[in-house]
Amino acid sequence: MPVISQEQLNLCVPAFLLMGRTGETKVSKGYQTVVPSNIRRAYGIAPGDKLVWEAERGGIRVRVKKRKTLADIVGIVSVQSDAVELKRKAQRGEL
Repeated sequence: MPVISQEQLNLCVPAFLLMGRTGETKVSKGYQTVVPSNIRRAYGIAPGDKLVWEAERGGIRVRVKKRKTLADIVGIVSVQSDAVELKRKAQRGEL
């Protein structure tokens, strides 16, 4: 059995992760598109999650920003805090 070095493994992992995880969609007249089902399932994208579009040299990168649930923010709120301001920060992704 051949031995694979960590460096070789690091080079192989990105290609392995992309196998079967690509898709093609069309942009509608309203500039909307659909996330391919294999991508949604692989990355656990659900309604309410946001996609962050980043311009890069030679292309566009799309990242998933998961929606915060109540379980995610339990313990953040203290008795002496401003609930309205905390909600605004959570909506902006600052928490």
